[in-house]
Amino acid sequence: MLTPREKRLLYEFQQVRTLQTPYSLFEIICGRLTPAESTEFLKAGMSPEVIADGLKSEFLLPAEFERRYPGLPPEKYGVRYRCTGMGDKSTESSEHMMEVVFSLKYPSEAPIFVWLTPIWHPNFRRPYICVQGRPFAVGLTLAQIILEVGRMVQYQNYNLADPLNWEAAEWVRTNPRPFPVDNRDLRDWRNIVGPRRVSAPADGALVELVGEGGTGTMEGGALLELLPEEP
Repeated sequence: MLTPREKRLLYEFQQVRTLQTPYSLFEIICGRLTPAESTEFLKAGMSPEVIADGLKSEFLLPAEFERRYPGLPPEKYGVRYRCTGMGDKSTESSEHMMEVVFSLKYPSEAPIFVWLTPIWHPNFRRPYICVQGRPFAVGLTLAQIILEVGRMVQYQNYNLADPLNWEAAEWVRTNPRPFPVDNRDLRDWRNIVGPRRVSAPADGALVELVGEGGTGTMEGGALLELLPEEP
């Protein structure tokens, strides 16, 4: 019999599987937690070292995962974005990656997000991500977050009011180049979309930084946690 956690993770898996098409600008891989990751999740926090080691474990394409683990959901995901963003302030890049890990306490605890590749963006400071604009809602799915983060990479979405990278924010303000950097639809690169820039947040961040002692910075690595809804 499935636990509430497994039922929610299976729902997330179903939603994520509907995202990918032959024309998608991203690839999704997934896997189960390693023993070290599972043990670490029983503690108050999860160290960046354990996350890094977990990345070396086996990740599978969703269809192969389903064949390998029938009836079981993935507990972590890797998302490889093939859209164009900025690797630094002078170089475009089409190689971007994020990891998402679901703890043993999910869904009472939100998933952990770690940005893995170099990026130049007002709302990224590796390994941090900050999505502004609205608070976390229980119904918000990983599939929605995957698309939102990808649009940020493309500069279809960005927020200059409260950036993680102030230098990148100033670069955007003063740069004569047109934005977005990539105006293709993430789900179908044959379609062109317009900018979806986010203005100053009215209700706080969608995600915030979480460190070992609570909200804030974690030395040597970083985690992201979705904010709960306001009461």
